[in-house]
Order: sequence, then structure tokens, then C-alpha cells
Amino acid sequence: MTTSSSVTPEEEVLYLTEESIASFLDPFVTQRQKLILGARKQLTSAVIAGVVGVLTIFASAIVMNFPAYLERTRTSGFEPVQVVAAATATPTVLAVIQQPTSTPTPVPTATPVATPDIANDTIFIEKLGLSLPLQPNVNTGPKSVEQALLKGAIHLGGTSPIGSKGAGYITAHSSYYGWAKSDYKRAFAKLDGLSEGDMVHVRTNNVTYTYKVSGTTVVPPTAVGILTEQSWTGINLGTCWPLGTTRERLIVSAVQVSPDPALNADFTPPAFNQNLPTAR
Repeated sequence: MTTSSSVTPEEEVLYLTEESIASFLDPFVTQRQKLILGARKQLTSAVIAGVVGVLTIFASAIVMNFPAYLERTRTSGFEPVQVVAAATATPTVLAVIQQPTSTPTPVPTATPVATPDIANDTIFIEKLGLSLPLQPNVNTGPKSVEQALLKGAIHLGGTSPIGSKGAGYITAHSSYYGWAKSDYKRAFAKLDGLSEGDMVHVRTNNVTYTYKVSGTTVVPPTAVGILTEQSWTGINLGTCWPLGTTRERLIVSAVQVSPDPALNADFTPPAFNQNLPTAR
């Protein structure tokens, strides 16, 4: 290194020392800059991947549940079945449905009720345009329930059988996975469309039972008391809610009006130690 003659030996030693230190530290500084740059790139990639992941999940949810929402907007092409026993009472306009009390009020049964001509083991809801196969007394095991729901609605075993005292539990899918092979993936997608006073018909053992909707509510999956209800006679229709989730259960309660529920057989339900069935 060339230095001016005015530079003292001490200054030259100091300069050489600073230059040596700078040369020694240079690789480390460069490495630190590389690490910082690499960390920034990794952070940027992680943020982009996270955003893409969220958007993908959101888009997937829309695609998977779109058929169920579309089902809710359709005007059904359902053809009403033949009524074989006409009601004699004058229809009454009912108010918009309210949240039910814990025990639905029984409906008087003195007035003859219109009975539709439907196949055995069928649940029929004219207002929703629904006529579904009904499998009675399905085992409560998750696998049994999952397989049975692909074939229609199910009456959950251990809850009051149709024709017995107490409230039976009937469930069906509201928005099952799009790739599943079934005609009943969205059977109960419009269940919240029922109002107080609407009729539900169930035929089993070659007897048609008619129920009148008395209330609707949304409960957590842990509300298993619904499965052992004995203070009134009828059915609880349940499905996973909101659409595309298993977070809660939409429950529509309907009391039996025909045949006379006083003639139903007694029934003692077992204890249930599991959540309400998953019928997404």
C-alpha cells in the first residue's frame, strides 16, 4: 500500500489494522445480509401461501355447498300426492313460526286429518316438495348412520319409534360432500322453510302418521335430551346447521295429530352417551 510521506508510522499501523478488521468482517456482513434476504423471501412465500390456502379453502367451501344453496332457491317441480281422506276443518292462517317452548303444546286430534297416499317407509313433507325413503330404527353407530343417510332419511334407533309415545328423531343430510354417490345429499337443505302448522307425514308398518309443526330451534350437538323426549308425542326432524358445517343442529318439532297419540304404545328410551348424529 502506498502512503503519503506525511503519514506517521502510528497512523499507518492504525489504518492497516482497520483495513484488516474490515476485510475480516466482510464475509460475515455479507452472510448476514444473505440470511436477512433469505428470511424475507421465506416470510413472503409463507404469507402468499397462507393467503392462497385461505382463498382455496373458501372457494372449496363455496363449490362444495353451492348445490345445497341452489336447492334452497329452487321452486320444486314436486307433484302433490293424492289425498285419500279430506279434512273437514276450515284451514286457519298461522303466524310466523316462533322459537318453541321446551315442551310443544299437543294439538287436539278431534278433527279428521287429510292423509296422503304414500309408500311404506316414507317421510312426506308437501310444503318442501319432499318425499324421502325412511329407514326405521337405524343403529346409532357413526358408520351405520353415515351409510344409512346416503339412502335417504333415517329414524334413529333408541328414540321413540313411530307409533310409540314420546318424540322420535328423524334426520337427513343438509349439504353432504359433493363427490359422495347419493341422491339424498341435500335432502333437508330447506328444513328451515317449515313453519308452525305445516304438516309432516310418515308411513311405516303400513300406517300413515301425521304431525303438525309446533316449533323450530338450533341446538349444539351435545343436546342429547332431544333423543329421549317423553313429555309429548311426535317427531323431531334434525340436520346439521348452518349448511356445510356440523357446528349445530337445526331441530323442527312436530306433534302427532293422527292417529290419536293416546293410542300409541308406551316406550322407555335408553340413555344416550354420544352427541346428536352428524348429518352434514
